[in-house]
Amino acid sequence: MNQFPMNQNALKAGRSLLLAAAAALMLAACGTQGDSKAAAVAPAASERLEISNLKTGLFDSKREQVTSSERHVKFKPNDVCPADGKNVPCMIFAFEFDYRNGTPGTPVECTTRLSAPGDFGPASYPLSKTAGHFYQTIYVTRDPGDKGIETLNLKCTYQGQEVLTTDFSVDYD
Repeated sequence: MNQFPMNQNALKAGRSLLLAAAAALMLAACGTQGDSKAAAVAPAASERLEISNLKTGLFDSKREQVTSSERHVKFKPNDVCPADGKNVPCMIFAFEFDYRNGTPGTPVECTTRLSAPGDFGPASYPLSKTAGHFYQTIYVTRDPGDKGIETLNLKCTYQGQEVLTTDFSVDYD
């Protein structure tokens, strides 16, 4: 499986799961690296980022929204995505939510674990407003030899506050 970024910044993954986070205004699939963020003080309750209307699942890129709550699916392309310099069939997942009490410029940071060998780097997405709607896409492609189930676990934080933990599994059999 290959993973690539869509709708915002490009995320890079090893092996099969290529996650996609391209250039739109999306807020979560993010990550912290090193200890510099680990020591951050959690914000006071009145300053905490408030999340509502959280949805995760299959994503419709034409409507720019999550259209199904499925997170564990058989690989069935629902779009075409860039991979290794060409457009290939892909399946797009996403998470989206409404938020308030954000600080413009302060990032949502996410870390990703893969069930397959490989490296998916952390990503960081600064909020542009104090309140709004955020979505982040993740897409997978199929590599020759992909078999079984591959799982991606995503955890996102904002100023040390966990805002999202979810997983997506793709069955290649």
